[in-house]
Amino acid sequence: MSTWALEKKMIKPFRENPLGIAWIPLAPQMGSPAVPPRRDATIWPTEETGFARSMIVEAIRSSMETVCLCSFLFYDQNIGNALLEASKRGVRCYVLTMSEQHLLKDLSQESEFAKRQVEEHKATLDALAGRVLVRTAGHFHSKFVIVDPRSPGKTAAFLSTANLATEALTRNVEVVIPLKGDLAKALFEQFRIGFWQESEHELFRAGRLEPVSKSGRMEIKSVLPSDLPVTTQNMQTLRQSLLDFVESAQDDFWMSIYNLDMKHEVTQNLLKRVKGGLRTHIFMRPRVKNMEAAVNLMRGGADVYAHRYLHAKAMLGKMSGKMRGIVMTANVESRGLDTGFETGVQLTPAQCESLRTLMESWPKTFHFRLTENLPRGQVTGECLLWDGRGLSPAIVGGTIEKDLGTIQAKSLDSMAETEPKEFPIPDEGEVQSLPHEIVYRWTVLPPTLPKGAQRLKSEEDVDLFQHKGKKYILAKSPDDAKRVTQRAKDLGADIVAESHDGKPSAAN
Repeated sequence: MSTWALEKKMIKPFRENPLGIAWIPLAPQMGSPAVPPRRDATIWPTEETGFARSMIVEAIRSSMETVCLCSFLFYDQNIGNALLEASKRGVRCYVLTMSEQHLLKDLSQESEFAKRQVEEHKATLDALAGRVLVRTAGHFHSKFVIVDPRSPGKTAAFLSTANLATEALTRNVEVVIPLKGDLAKALFEQFRIGFWQESEHELFRAGRLEPVSKSGRMEIKSVLPSDLPVTTQNMQTLRQSLLDFVESAQDDFWMSIYNLDMKHEVTQNLLKRVKGGLRTHIFMRPRVKNMEAAVNLMRGGADVYAHRYLHAKAMLGKMSGKMRGIVMTANVESRGLDTGFETGVQLTPAQCESLRTLMESWPKTFHFRLTENLPRGQVTGECLLWDGRGLSPAIVGGTIEKDLGTIQAKSLDSMAETEPKEFPIPDEGEVQSLPHEIVYRWTVLPPTLPKGAQRLKSEEDVDLFQHKGKKYILAKSPDDAKRVTQRAKDLGADIVAESHDGKPSAAN
């Protein structure tokens, strides 16, 4: 590099730049639930060991008469094998689930992973065909298992926010509630409603769904208890339970949800309570369809958190001085609360305490918290930015170095002030980079003789050139430039340097 070269640097800060609406990082990694699963627990959070799943499998393997299973998606091999083994022992096994055609329609805009789930669901049902009686309907969405419902003292039942699918039971943030006694009996009555009244097709042979015949239908006249609110074609007690819950909540209110529709009455009423001062904690999955509600609730004053794999659905709060809670299979949207086939269970005081302990641990292990216009300098890590239409990932924080190359100054006097015309933000590809600062570096080179400049009669003390009527004095070094400054003024000439490789420029 020429001795004339001037190395320049500028640090452009972005720490005060607002991020807009963004899911900012909370924890670098997922953690295990704060409440480790125990056999005698009243609520089982799902986790990587699959404890809740093992309890369901154990119950199915101990079945003597009947197993009734309902799940929107069903493709867990452990549970499927337990059903087949029970069937071989003479246990009558029944499954209610969503049909493949409706699943494909529902998940048509989802990821390739979701589409693979449909294929695994179909393969599981085909494996059960002829051994387990499978009935389907487009509105089946509840998730539960009942074992030996007609054998008092031996009945076991489980309500799950998770689909009976491998990832849901081992990876997702979900809860499973073990049920006994009257609640298990009531859950069996809901299963009978789905099986005899609301199912549309049944599977006798692999790959072939047939309409349920008239002889395969029966009217079920059941009145389900208030502590098992449901959504069926003739009952919407779950919807009313949630409305009452939101209306009566005092002090802290907690909600976990997968889909949250801003237009639904439950969400509208919750927003009013939040704006009225109800301290609210919302847990959800960071999905585009949730953003309208999430932003409104956050702006109203709620703390809104997100986990990439959250699917649990529950409400918890204090009412009339007592903790109350509900765990459910439905999302807060019309399909689930106004129509559909869904189940909820009102929690006991012990279950409420367990759920609260679990929810209080979530901010320590969840991925994101929703914020608006937080200064960039207060955030470091992976974020999701909301632009009103979509969520885009961004890495926030740190310093980026950007080399802007070389720039030739117009004159020796202006070298120190010479800057690039623009300072571009580096393009980091698919994931946007939002650094706390960018360090720009560039090299300033002095002006040199124009190509074609003609040497004039040599003066005693300077090397004089001319080009298009303009005079130039060639300086051999920065010190030489200082020496000839006055002579340049006397001659009306500009001082220029040797070419950047240190050799005289191409003058004749």
